[in-house]
Amino acid sequence: MNGVTSGKVMRYGPNFTYDEFLQMPSKLSAFTLSVGMMAVAVCLVALKPVRWLFKRLVNQPGEGPSEETMQMGSFASRTLLPLSLLPPTPHRRRHPQLMATSRAEGNRRL
Repeated sequence: MNGVTSGKVMRYGPNFTYDEFLQMPSKLSAFTLSVGMMAVAVCLVALKPVRWLFKRLVNQPGEGPSEETMQMGSFASRTLLPLSLLPPTPHRRRHPQLMATSRAEGNRRL
């Protein structure tokens, strides 16, 4: 039996799109983070001493955060689902949206 990808089996429809982003408090902080991430990426690719230092500073396989650090962690997610089956009206130019929000505090192991 040939392997089948899940994308071919479970189609979401011709108008399905997926996007994700990190919400920042201001345009300046978003710009600063973007430039900083690009600078780190360039340094990791171009400069061997930076790669060596990076490998020494990051967690090695099998290492991870302490139990205390995990308990202080949090997670927040917001999902927007445009209801494209409902057509726009003269009073509402865009399609209505359904929003789902989830949050978790601390370590939630199953």
